[in-house]
Amino acid sequence: MYFHYAIYNKVIYLTLCPKSYPRALAFKFLEDVRDSFETEHGGEVATANKPYQFVQFYDTIDDIANNYPVSNREQTQGQLEALSEELQSVQRVMVSNLSDILGRGEVIGEVSNMSQHLVESSAKFADQARALDLHALWREWKTVVIIVAAFLLFVMLRYFVF
Repeated sequence: MYFHYAIYNKVIYLTLCPKSYPRALAFKFLEDVRDSFETEHGGEVATANKPYQFVQFYDTIDDIANNYPVSNREQTQGQLEALSEELQSVQRVMVSNLSDILGRGEVIGEVSNMSQHLVESSAKFADQARALDLHALWREWKTVVIIVAAFLLFVMLRYFVF
């Protein structure tokens, strides 16, 4: 996970993204949040005098975040199922191939190569499953991260600007 931030007119805009999320999209998101915040509350920042004064801006942040590509849980689940089916298919082919090879009396070296390929395919599947799990985790915790980021933004504004 990476934090991306932008500072504009003494306001810090902060977002947390997975390592795989495109950097340009993260900064485009911050730019959109900044533009919306400037439109709604640009003149109020200097006169902010109470905690959570801009908490109602969270709805706007959430609307903006929903316009950015993040895999939702159903897509992630579908991708996991597709990966699982692909792995099962590879396993069936490998078992079939191994049976054919053993039946024909092929050299044990070929069996070793095929089993190595199966191990590599399994490792690839595990890596892809981990990545999809991180996408699902991000989707679940995105709202909490945005709220915390908004709170931190307010605290920074409150204690460092005023």
